[in-house]
Amino acid sequence: MGNETKKHSRHCGGAAACLLVAVFVLAGCATPQREFYFPRFSPDGTMVAWLEQQASRTPLLVRQQVRLCWRDVAERRAVHAVDIAAVLPTFNDPPIAWRTHYAFSPAGRQVAAASPAGLQVIDLAEGRIRRLSAPRERITSFAWVGDDRIVYVAQTRRLLELSSDLLNADLWDRTVWRQRVDGREPRRSVWQEQAAATGAGDVPVWPLEHFSPDGQRLLLSSPYADGQFQLLDLDDGSRIAFGSSSGPASLVAWKPDSSAAVVVGGAWPVSAWLVDAAGGQISDISNPFRKAFGEYPPMEMPGFAGDGRLIVNDAGRRGCLVRLDPWQVTPVGRTMLSGLEIRLDRNDGFLWPVPGSGRLVLAGRETDLFLVDGGTLRSVPLAGAQYPEHVAVSPDGRSFALAAQQRVDVYPIDWKADGPDSPLAVGLQ
Repeated sequence: MGNETKKHSRHCGGAAACLLVAVFVLAGCATPQREFYFPRFSPDGTMVAWLEQQASRTPLLVRQQVRLCWRDVAERRAVHAVDIAAVLPTFNDPPIAWRTHYAFSPAGRQVAAASPAGLQVIDLAEGRIRRLSAPRERITSFAWVGDDRIVYVAQTRRLLELSSDLLNADLWDRTVWRQRVDGREPRRSVWQEQAAATGAGDVPVWPLEHFSPDGQRLLLSSPYADGQFQLLDLDDGSRIAFGSSSGPASLVAWKPDSSAAVVVGGAWPVSAWLVDAAGGQISDISNPFRKAFGEYPPMEMPGFAGDGRLIVNDAGRRGCLVRLDPWQVTPVGRTMLSGLEIRLDRNDGFLWPVPGSGRLVLAGRETDLFLVDGGTLRSVPLAGAQYPEHVAVSPDGRSFALAAQQRVDVYPIDWKADGPDSPLAVGLQ
């Protein structure tokens, strides 16, 4: 009987070893799948960056990795890359590239990236990475303040507290930090809120808070509970509370010069405010907003056009330009596509601003994007571009970057291709 037991043990041990070897072989033989997302130009237009996502699949697991890639616009083959984060996603997790957010510094020499790995700054000249956030912090927003400092919001999970309320078993505090990117000074806490959020996992929306473009002010609300919106001055620490919300701010759009912002609450019926950041004045614009877009928040409010009009993407009226004073709504997207005699679907007719210029990107024809000049709203097709997350337009409007399945290329834009008689050359002032 003892010999039989020993033989059985040897057979079991051998089978387990073979299974373990097979697992490692399968894991090692997985072929990474590469996808490119979110190309962006540097502020001066001389450099283009993008995110590369790699997914390695085996019968037992999936590993996702995201890299930041960049190159000089004139040097097509000289591509640089650094690893940003790697995860083993669960079934419900979005792709890691969609949880990674990056921005060039004003001078374009550095890139800040927030991901499941925290907040990091990449020196593009040397390819060196410096981590700014502390371990186990969850980054929910950030902004550059000049070229040498960053402000950001980090959520930190509290230690387990005894409570009869199960919802309070997982609490997160959030802190606004100001920090030098070279590490010469310790980071400084600007503002803190205790028990600001509940729930585990990565940030459901980005950004959860809204910094002004110059990084001097911050608009936020209570993410998961009733509360007021707040405008924080990060220099003097002053705070203005206004309105109320049943959740996070549904939509926030800052003017490029940081002088004002529009805030749309997520509750029904929808409420909207015009925030004069410099003067500290809050104006309720809920009534005209509801008359124009209904009692539910619009789909998107991605920013301002070059002429100072607010961009609102509404499911019914599509891409609109809104003059705030006096109030006037122009349905630009629907008007520009009306001459094409197509059926509007998904995001067709939506508008997005081009950073650093007065131009807009228009989604149309279900698969095409068009670059729109802010002055007369003349447009030029961006050949091959299908989704906003795969295209970027240079600040001078002379080229665009397209993230295809296997590469990112930069193409010139010929404004002469779209004459004044084009059905898309709609002069709306």
